Amino acid sequence: MSTPARSPVPPASLQPGLAQWHQLHQLALARMSDLANALDRQGWMEVDRACRWLHEEFRPHNDREERELLPLLAAVDARPLWRQLRADHQEMGHLTQALLHGHAGGRVHDLGRHGQRARRLLNLVRQHIDTEEHVVLPLIQGQCLPSFETGAGYLMLPAPCAAADYD
Repeated sequence: MSTPARSPVPPASLQPGLAQWHQLHQLALARMSDLANALDRQGWMEVDRACRWLHEEFRPHNDREERELLPLLAAVDARPLWRQLRADHQEMGHLTQALLHGHAGGRVHDLGRHGQRARRLLNLVRQHIDTEEHVVLPLIQGQCLPSFETGAGYLMLPAPCAAADYD
């Protein structure tokens, strides 16, 4: 497995509990590097292994984020961010399922489509983790968040956050 990339949020500065999210993000980035290498080699068994890891380990992580972290975005009325992260989780799940079903016994049914889906999943997971590491975790830590309404300025997150549900 590849070495995880460093994150802008130092683990020592994270509140207890958030460090677990950060650590799984780092592991997921390493798995995505492995997925990228497998795609370059057309190593479909390795692609399948990465998708199984996403389904078995990363999907429950995303479910937990939706229950425990994303509601905190209500404290700053960050609905566009909240919606995007939930949409990412849903798309990751759909892509992972499609990839798992499109691969059987080392044989891929539609190479072009399978490769496109795997690349989309790879890019989506990386972008999603980047957003969570650069925006969500600092936001929850009580740091500044760029304004989503104007694209300029900052919204400050008061501590502790009051969570609300957008559903």
